[in-house]
Amino acid sequence: MVGHGALIAATPEEAVAKAAQTQSRLSKKKAKQLRRRVRNAIPRPWRFEPPKTKAAPPDRDMSKGIEGVISFGDVATGTGAFAKAAMKQGMRCDWWIEPDDKVAAVAKTVLGSTPKRYRSVEAVHPLDLPRVQALVAGPDCTPFSAAGKQRGFADKRSRTLLWLIWYAALQQPLFCLIENVSALQRVQKGDVFRTLVSLFDIAGFHLHHQHMCPTHLGIPETRK
Repeated sequence: MVGHGALIAATPEEAVAKAAQTQSRLSKKKAKQLRRRVRNAIPRPWRFEPPKTKAAPPDRDMSKGIEGVISFGDVATGTGAFAKAAMKQGMRCDWWIEPDDKVAAVAKTVLGSTPKRYRSVEAVHPLDLPRVQALVAGPDCTPFSAAGKQRGFADKRSRTLLWLIWYAALQQPLFCLIENVSALQRVQKGDVFRTLVSLFDIAGFHLHHQHMCPTHLGIPETRK
């Protein structure tokens, strides 16, 4: 049995600890003293005030934030619709990649002559491309869709998607916006998608995904 005198310790924390260890009941006077010491302890837990700081100057380091217009590169551009949507949001396309000459002719009309076109991801090293703040891409969905027999990474057309991860690892854009079919999450019992999550994580990116259905675009859902 610990006497009441032992509860008056050097610090309020020690007093509370000793009070918890004893089986005796405190007198009203001793309990009042203990409560007063805990309330007056510095810092008071329920009255914590963070230190006041001055506003920092705008951060213009590309690795820590974005200032002004966001530059981006577009991969698997197609007719340029995805890139054009980004440009409509105020972003600037600095380069794009599309192997099909006929489709690229349409994309050039849509995007203009300023962004530089590259023909194929297999013919360009990520570090040879101009530095941009964002990556926009719509890689071939055939390896993951039912139409392509869902062969995943066994289909050589999936190389574009793997190249995007390679680019992200080396160039470290601030963010990547990638579009593909929703079946990508389910193909091969989810193994393909789990592999992609792991690869992006190793590259330094967290993979967030959102399923878009016609209702998101204002189109009535007709599928039952």
